[in-house]
Amino acid sequence: MDDNVGSGRFTKGHVSWNKGKNMPQCFREKISKIRTKNIPLAPTEELGYLCGLVLGDGHLYKQKSKNYKITLETTRKEFRDHFAEAALKVSPLLKSHLYEREKTRPFPNGTTRTDVMFSAIIDSKVIYDALRPFKQLDYCWEIPAFLNTKEAQLGFLRGIFDAEGTVFIHKEIVGLGNVSLSSKHKSTLYQIKNLLATYGITTHFSKASSAWTLVIRNRKNLSLFATRIGFKLNEKQEKLVRILSSYRKGWWVAS
Repeated sequence: MDDNVGSGRFTKGHVSWNKGKNMPQCFREKISKIRTKNIPLAPTEELGYLCGLVLGDGHLYKQKSKNYKITLETTRKEFRDHFAEAALKVSPLLKSHLYEREKTRPFPNGTTRTDVMFSAIIDSKVIYDALRPFKQLDYCWEIPAFLNTKEAQLGFLRGIFDAEGTVFIHKEIVGLGNVSLSSKHKSTLYQIKNLLATYGITTHFSKASSAWTLVIRNRKNLSLFATRIGFKLNEKQEKLVRILSSYRKGWWVAS
């Protein structure tokens, strides 16, 4: 195992941030040019997918040192790797710094849990400036206006459901399940509802406590979601396939 794993430092081949202060000025200027170099924001499926991951589960940071960071931290290595791969496909300049560490997290019920967290960080003022207007405080986000092609919007749907979507399988009724997306802001979910409708997918709203949930259910809508959008994350896709397989076996009749 790499000596850096679990230490909170970058994995082998990367320099820790605290060494930046000792970097010669010529290298600082070179890195600055790379970070601000123009990155094409052509509305492709991969750009849409990257935007969905960032707006759903990522973070945007602007530091006093004029570093512009787009980060993602997760307990699922596969999820982190999809983020890094999507960034590279958008532009070779968006190479991620990858690292992992143990992290203890508090939960609202007063308990704590320690997990290995997998993180990716990319440095780009262009991506930061492009996404900042669409990711605001209190977990409020909008679909970026520059994702104006069907391919880019498809990628965004896949990214936002990979990041924030849930696949529910009923424990007692075989074959009964749904795909859902939750938010504190109903206006955010309306954007997704309208976009899913263009694929013929009908959705419904439900509300619990302070959160709204957009739900995809029944065989027709789940089949359309699986064939036209789907998940890149294996765990979620496998759950969706299990639900649809039960339908095909006749265990449950959709309404």
